[in-house]
Order: sequence, then structure tokens, then C-alpha cells
Amino acid sequence: MYVAVGSFNILVAALVLVLLPTAPDAASWLSEEEKVCIREKLTLDQAGTGKKVYQKSAIVEAFVLDLQPWLLFTLVVLLTLPATIISNFSAAIIKGFGYDYKTAALLNIPTGMISIITILESTYAIINGFPRCLSIVILQVSVLIGAGLMSFYDGGRAGVLAGIYLEEGDCKCHDAGRSWCRGSHRTTNSIESGGTALY
Repeated sequence: MYVAVGSFNILVAALVLVLLPTAPDAASWLSEEEKVCIREKLTLDQAGTGKKVYQKSAIVEAFVLDLQPWLLFTLVVLLTLPATIISNFSAAIIKGFGYDYKTAALLNIPTGMISIITILESTYAIINGFPRCLSIVILQVSVLIGAGLMSFYDGGRAGVLAGIYLEEGDCKCHDAGRSWCRGSHRTTNSIESGGTALY
């Protein structure tokens, strides 16, 4: 399964590199209005489409003086590392509760749906202005309940399965955390000039 999915991802990545233009102006299928819209979004995001020039001083500034890479690193480690274990090994964990391989694989199916629902909910909340930090906190509440069920519940296998399903929300905190870090970093300079608070 990993080989099949990995091969598909490599194929899609190769197609993107070959077929996707390097700048909005080079995209023949976009209208002029769409190109202007994309350029405006890139300007607001402070992401250029020109040639990238790397300077030693910029690298030192990014990793020594800039808070954003350290925030991103901390969020990635704290939010993603535990979730990776649950996501990748949930079928094996379920099998450890006394199920056979086939039943464990079938009981693992809801984790995918929970992932999709969690991603859609957190994305919808952030797009509509819900504070990113509260999104992460709310997702982590379900994760803590799930961890508690997995660790301490002894009333049967159903409670432990519910714990695994609740743990699935931890994976989606990563996206909200990156969004929070980027938004917080960008608004740091605007706070002094009357900008919004970090949230």
C-alpha cells in the first residue's frame, strides 16, 4: 500500500513540476482578472514568484534572529509527532486490543472520516475569523479525552476505540498551528502601529 500511494504521489509531483507554470503570468488557462487576484494574494502573503536568491546573512537571520522558524519547529514537534504514531499505527494498536487483522483494519476506517471532518471544521473556522489558538485548544481537548480513554479506561474495548478516534484530531492541529504561527508572526510588527493582537 505504501509503495502504491508513494508511487502515485511521485507521479503527481512530477506532473506538477512539468505542467504547472512557475508564475501566474505564465498560466495560459487563467484569465487576466484571475492573474491579478493571484498576484494580490501573493503580495499580501509576502511570497514572491521571482527567482530565489539565497544569502548567508538571510539564513543566519532566519534561524537565529527570527522567531517564526522556531515557533514552526516547536509546533511541528509538539503537535505532529504524537499524532504520527496514532495515525500510522492505529490498526496495530486496535489489533492489540484482541481483534484479528481484518477486523482491526475495518475498525480503523473511521479514522479517515474523522480526519476529513476535523480538517474541514478547523479550516472553516479559521477562514471565518475564529481565533487560531482557540481552534488548536478545542482540537486538543478531544485529543486529551482520547488519550485518557486509551490510557486509563478499563470498561471495554469500545471506550478505547473511541479514544483512538478522538486522538485523530491531533493530526489536524498541525495545519491550524502553522496558520497561527504565520499569522502571529506577520502581525507582530503591526501591533506597535495599532494592529490586531496575536491570536
